[in-house]
Amino acid sequence: VATCFSCSSETSKRPQVNRPTDEYIASPSLKNIAYDSLNIVTADGVRLTGWLIRPNVALADAVVIMSGGDAGNMSFSLDYAGYMTNIIGVPILLFDYRGFGSSTAFSIDPDRLTYPEYVTDIEAAIDWTKRRHPNAKIILHGLSMGASLSLVAAARRSDVAGVIAESPYISQRTLVERINAQRQQNGSGRTVTYDGGESLDPIAHVGKLGSTPLLLIHGAKETKTPPEEARRFYDAYPTADKEMWLVPEAGHLEAMNVAGDQYVEKIKTFVSRIAR
Repeated sequence: VATCFSCSSETSKRPQVNRPTDEYIASPSLKNIAYDSLNIVTADGVRLTGWLIRPNVALADAVVIMSGGDAGNMSFSLDYAGYMTNIIGVPILLFDYRGFGSSTAFSIDPDRLTYPEYVTDIEAAIDWTKRRHPNAKIILHGLSMGASLSLVAAARRSDVAGVIAESPYISQRTLVERINAQRQQNGSGRTVTYDGGESLDPIAHVGKLGSTPLLLIHGAKETKTPPEEARRFYDAYPTADKEMWLVPEAGHLEAMNVAGDQYVEKIKTFVSRIAR
């Protein structure tokens, strides 16, 4: 059983930032975290940087690939990964999308919701893992935008053993309309845009996710993607091997902060079951 995860200020609170940054706020070497430094090349020739965070004792042949949200970089998840890798006993792969951290530069419109290239980046991380760990089960763990795009990536492939999706959006159009309505109420003249299609919508791909196990984590107080939208996606998910954990009192990406040790046990139980 995990011990007082919620009591640790280092591991229980993800740093906040509202845009991608190339400045790393931490490094594994300075924190004495066991890791390998990675260079991942995407299908379209873009170089991504990553860290494979290794547990002190490996308990199963699996790798968890973490995909972050639309801000910060992989260093913002380092404390979490350094802690959780030893709880779950499998490596955690952190990487930076193009335009984030020290990955290849990429022009990002701060008012655009997301880019299809980020799915290409997630798939590149999967392909790297398959080459280096050919027998490992691959589990995707996405946060916010990364959760939505991890679901899209998993729908394209047959080699993903499970998905942990924290606070995903379900439909770009619905989310953009909600954000823009909120901005209009607040007197902001800026509007969020998206590509106009459904190619990056998890709900549009839900039928292709087949029997891929799912742990969907959502805050009961989410406002950008209300719980009823997450429930609609969950209900449409085609396998019985699924769980939706609605965390009381939690807003966007607040499950870890609010639920503490219960959050740790949820992740550990899911990964252990898939990885065994």
